[in-house]
Amino acid sequence: MKYTTLSGDRSLLRELKIMIELLNQNFSMDEIKKKVFEENLFQYSSTASTQRVFTALKKRLKYIDKELVQIFISTSYDTKRAINLYLIMKSNKLMFDFMFEIIREKYLYKNFKLNDFEINNFFEEKKIQISEISNWSEKTLRRTKTEIKKILYDSGIIKDKKTMEIQYILIDDSFKKYIISKNEEIFLECMGVLFR
Repeated sequence: MKYTTLSGDRSLLRELKIMIELLNQNFSMDEIKKKVFEENLFQYSSTASTQRVFTALKKRLKYIDKELVQIFISTSYDTKRAINLYLIMKSNKLMFDFMFEIIREKYLYKNFKLNDFEINNFFEEKKIQISEISNWSEKTLRRTKTEIKKILYDSGIIKDKKTMEIQYILIDDSFKKYIISKNEEIFLECMGVLFR
């Protein structure tokens, strides 16, 4: 998978919920797109914003199946946030790498404090390793770092934006069992679930 920026790709849980509810009603992705735009389901003031968000969510929803749709529909708010994070990690290699290399390690060693130095260091290493990232502008890097923090906060992994204190997240057994059935325990590790 190619490395892409997270700039503007926020958490988008509300919008994801809208699209998953439509998937649950057996609408095709083309039909969902039509409804999103014609009925302005995201309630954005510009078509460009709607298009950007729809594209980001469509990318995430490539990794959802009927079983996960059902889990999402019937689960708790915290688990919905965790499923969203899982879909972000599945669809964005940079986010997965950050979760695996930084957050997973935090849970593993019970070091529950994240700081800007660690985030900056992660990106400095990626700039050396990955040519796409080395070509990003400072503005793009800054925005991407901000989006990572927002996603961590919105998913419940970061308790407080200022202190960047990491906490365990709660997920329902149905989602945990789903991940295990797919042999994707690495995602549970990244969310701290297997290190409690």
